[in-house]
Amino acid sequence: MNKPLKKKACQEFELAGAGSGIEEHPSLYQVDGEVGRFTFKTYDVKSEDNKPLFEGIGMVPKRQGRQWYPTCGFKAIGLIYGAAQRSYRQTVKVFNRSRHQEVGGTPLNTLRDSAQVEGLKVLDFLTRKSQGVFKEHGFDPHGMPAAECTVIEQMPDPSYLEQEALQPALDTVCEEMGKKGFAAADMDKVQEAVRANKAYEQAERCVYIHIDDVGVKEQKRHRDKKGVAKQPVSDQKDTTKDKRPTVQNTVARIEHVGKGFTLTGRSVAEILAFVLGFLLSNVLLGLNITVCTDGQRSLQDRILNRPGFPGDDLR
Repeated sequence: MNKPLKKKACQEFELAGAGSGIEEHPSLYQVDGEVGRFTFKTYDVKSEDNKPLFEGIGMVPKRQGRQWYPTCGFKAIGLIYGAAQRSYRQTVKVFNRSRHQEVGGTPLNTLRDSAQVEGLKVLDFLTRKSQGVFKEHGFDPHGMPAAECTVIEQMPDPSYLEQEALQPALDTVCEEMGKKGFAAADMDKVQEAVRANKAYEQAERCVYIHIDDVGVKEQKRHRDKKGVAKQPVSDQKDTTKDKRPTVQNTVARIEHVGKGFTLTGRSVAEILAFVLGFLLSNVLLGLNITVCTDGQRSLQDRILNRPGFPGDDLR
């Protein structure tokens, strides 16, 4: 990297003419990459009265203070294939070992801060993308149908299978029941139940949305030292107040005809906006939508009370 920067400085020096000079920039440029942490020099061209005519550091991405520039390789290996798969501590250990920089490599806090920065960029993109989709389809920035929105009015009624289409599957079920020793009366009950329920959905017309709150314990900055004797139970302090805080996220898994997509947000409100934007963008809003949750009543209430969010069923 030094050679092209110095070559550019020489070209600027020649253009500046007599009285100018080339100097090394007072600080080295710092890079964190998949090949390791390294630094390189940049060069400045100054006039005879020491005024800057050209600064080589302006040719590289701007960094502040002691920041290191993270390359694409660093983000891929350290974040996508690293921190997204395991703890920061484990990632840093393997990452620095593979780069032969077990001493002087990427610190844990740097990896953690980089992951947070990239995560916020992803959430910001999803927010802007969702709002763009909302505007295109007549929703307000929060995902609520505006007065001119016609998408909701044009949504078709739910589509279900005809009874005749269910018969082959019903015959197969009864055949299997016979093999397992069920009585004829039991098979009759099954057939009666199927005929009584007229709301059997077509798989190609169904979208399943699985939503759940996920809490992850915040990682410790330092592990407990080995070999340190623990205090007797009677002398131990009440640690209930010292429990590690949890990082709360909401995860949504959208599934349709064998395909799936996962979204993560900081709250139920945020994830529902992302999901609605996804459904609109992929022309899925008019299908039979079923939202699946666990027994957490507060989560179910937040979904049901969210205006403008579709859902034929909540399980």
